[in-house]
Amino acid sequence: MSSIESSLFPKTLAGLRTLPPVLFLAGEEDELMTGCLKAFRRAFGALYGESMTEFNQDILYADKDDAGRVLDACQTLPVGMDRRIVILHEAQEMASDLEEELVNYLKAPNPTTSLVLLWKDSPDSVLKKPLALAAAERGLLVRCSLVKDDLKRAEWVRARFFERGRQIEPDACKLLAKEGGETLLELKGEVEKLLLFAVGAGPVRLDEVRRTLSFRPDQLVWEFINHLESGRTAKAVGEMERCLDQGEEPFFLLNLMARSARKISQGGHSNRSVQLDLFTRIRESDLALKSGHGVESGVLERLVPAYAALRT
Repeated sequence: MSSIESSLFPKTLAGLRTLPPVLFLAGEEDELMTGCLKAFRRAFGALYGESMTEFNQDILYADKDDAGRVLDACQTLPVGMDRRIVILHEAQEMASDLEEELVNYLKAPNPTTSLVLLWKDSPDSVLKKPLALAAAERGLLVRCSLVKDDLKRAEWVRARFFERGRQIEPDACKLLAKEGGETLLELKGEVEKLLLFAVGAGPVRLDEVRRTLSFRPDQLVWEFINHLESGRTAKAVGEMERCLDQGEEPFFLLNLMARSARKISQGGHSNRSVQLDLFTRIRESDLALKSGHGVESGVLERLVPAYAALRT
């Protein structure tokens, strides 16, 4: 068929009456590859149904599954459907014998299987490989290249905020797009961090972006929230104390804790009584801080174990 950029993939996919026998996703942008894979799986369900998909898919890893396992999955006939799907992650790690076997397989691929290869490497280098050339000839190769253009990155950022029902000021968006990381996956992490820290329903401001961009992988507030939402009580308490030691305002931390409680509750991970108990404790902690009753670290520390209960 052809080789295209990831931006053209949705339109190309929509124009297909049947899915290709092979889809080769190549690039350094994990976020784009993940998006293309999700779109392909949606198209698979729309064309062939979803009721039997669980019995007609194999999710494999080239760094763990050998050539026999992969080829067997490709040659297996579908059950109760017209087509099955085989997804091979970490294709760039495949052994040479598997690569050769797949090149041979693509000379006459199983017409009832769609093989999806995720190859995390520069598309320019991948395009020189026999496997990529065979995939482009028999199916579709999608280039998920690094997005380096600041305008395109800013457009991507605005789209993420729109999906979450939020807006971001133009200058703030420009700075985030430029400084938020090399890949879209890193930029996505900065967007999530910013949405957590930016309080209020108004557009996210430039000063809020500057603050969150100053947090690096070892920044304490972000680690505290991660541990809290994951139910890692002891680590959350330790990071919380370090946050207070470095001068973070207790009310700022309590506000983040409240937002995290709402986020976890909305995910349906706990029963109503557990949620109500936690929100009651949050209100009591707010009053305790405002009245000056109790040591600040103690007030917040007593809240932390209740988050683990949300996960049970």
